[in-house]
Amino acid sequence: YAQKLIQVNDSLLNKDKVDQLMRMRIRYTEERAQQQIALLEKERSLQQAQLKLRQSWIIALTGAVILLAIIGALAIRQTNLVRKNKAHVETLLQELHHRVKNNLQIMSSMLSLQSAGLTNPQAIQTIKTTEGRVNAMALIHKKLYGKQHSRQLHLKEYLTDLVNEQAFAYGLQNAVTCKLEISDIELDVDKMIPLGLIANELVSNT
Repeated sequence: YAQKLIQVNDSLLNKDKVDQLMRMRIRYTEERAQQQIALLEKERSLQQAQLKLRQSWIIALTGAVILLAIIGALAIRQTNLVRKNKAHVETLLQELHHRVKNNLQIMSSMLSLQSAGLTNPQAIQTIKTTEGRVNAMALIHKKLYGKQHSRQLHLKEYLTDLVNEQAFAYGLQNAVTCKLEISDIELDVDKMIPLGLIANELVSNT
């Protein structure tokens, strides 16, 4: 009986040990599963944060692209408006030069008709001088008409035409040979007008 008792105790101890070992194994398995679950939760949270960050970047980039597109469209529209306004201003300037030229030519024609009915040489000379001044300014506007993006005129070309017109106005185009030595430079119209009037006075006095 003592031996049987020892065997029974040993079997009970072995069973308790097995049960304890199983419980420990189950507990270890549960803890490991919980750790894996926690790790998966962290990974999922990290992936969600990365996804939100990517979405934020996509939204920001999309907004930047849209903003740049709007700015580009506005810039193109503004450029087109500036180009149209510039073309409109140039057209108005061309029309202005054309009308001034026509008005000056009308004045020149009226002076020419007036001088045709005069007999006093001094009066004729005065009208011829005035007509020359008018023609000097009309010639400038005639040359400016048709020019675009520039207020510059060729000095040599302008003064050559001015002298020839003066010779024609006095009826000396066939009797006088004009030799002009003029630098071929360009001047602004604001400088060309007084130069033209000075040259007109010199030529008419000559």
